[in-house]
Amino acid sequence: MQTEIETRELVVWAPQESLAEAKSLFAPYAPKFQTVPCNEMTAFAKATVSVLYLSDPEQDSAVENALVALRQCRVSKLLVYTPRHSSDFAFRVGTMVGRRKFAEAEWAFNWPHLRQLLKARNIQTHARHDRDESNDFALIEARQRLGLSQEQLAKALNVTTRTLQNWESGRGNKPNG
Repeated sequence: MQTEIETRELVVWAPQESLAEAKSLFAPYAPKFQTVPCNEMTAFAKATVSVLYLSDPEQDSAVENALVALRQCRVSKLLVYTPRHSSDFAFRVGTMVGRRKFAEAEWAFNWPHLRQLLKARNIQTHARHDRDESNDFALIEARQRLGLSQEQLAKALNVTTRTLQNWESGRGNKPNG
């Protein structure tokens, strides 16, 4: 007997100053984007999975305020993504999330781990972004590990920012990895 897999909706929460980077990074998942804090009238289905994207080193008070806002918005399934941060920061964020008692909460500190967590929650990439990842050069991950913006990497590769964005979204011909 074949069972139907429940597809879940993804909502990415990011501070206003990180929203453009979050949109670029999460584009393959075609999520909804929200800034922190949220409108208290925002309603989310039980099948919603939220990612709190903390791209820049945050003050503990800013993280606490974001978590309080997410609880007020009734977010229950939370993935906290903190790329490029120290293990000390990750521990502090984990402690803060634990104090807020989210129904489901997990942490990811690199893109491959986050993708695994999303896949485990039936968050699928949007059809136009599906690609053969066995031959995929992990351009986004490489750029993030280097701590570069799209503009900086495009300049280093001597291509336009638009070309780099196309490569990252799976369009066009990428350099071989």
